[in-house]
Amino acid sequence: MNSFTSYKFDRAFTDHIHNNIVTKTVYPKFGWNNLSYDEEIDRNDGIDYVVHKDRKKIYLQERFRDMSYKKYNDFTIRYRRDYSDAKEQMKSEFYKIKADFLVYGIVNTSKKNYQKADSFFKILIVNLHFLREYFQSGKIILKNNKSIRCIKENNTLVCPIIQNRDRSSSFIAFDVHLLISMFSYDFIKYQKGYIK
Repeated sequence: MNSFTSYKFDRAFTDHIHNNIVTKTVYPKFGWNNLSYDEEIDRNDGIDYVVHKDRKKIYLQERFRDMSYKKYNDFTIRYRRDYSDAKEQMKSEFYKIKADFLVYGIVNTSKKNYQKADSFFKILIVNLHFLREYFQSGKIILKNNKSIRCIKENNTLVCPIIQNRDRSSSFIAFDVHLLISMFSYDFIKYQKGYIK
């Protein structure tokens, strides 16, 4: 599958989840009904949608996964694309985190059957202001090591940079329970399926 076809397929998957599930079942809980998309801020700032509410703008970043990810109790943020031919694309989502919230959902179908998806096994809305603050204050640090999990060292969360098998990008996986044990529930705006 070439990258263009793969991108088109990934986009169709994401758009289906956005249009048919999250905007109908989750966003109305917060009055997030008036959304707009701006290609430029998506490309430059990693912001997928802007919510217009009470004369304010709320910036959302969405990431949806298929049912094969339901066994994981984490959310991930892309870090780098070190093997990209375009230097301006090497720094990924992590460097752009300008959204207010990350909406991370795992749907009830495989990706190839995404059109049958109609609900989430798990969904999490992360307040990215808290995540940025944890990094800026040194409460979370990144290490390039062989680990695949974040670990607690003293009062610091040490997270590995994990390379995708296909070398398309690297990412950071944040364990929800570990974040809660260290920083309380402050970073969670909404969740279903992550915490019993």
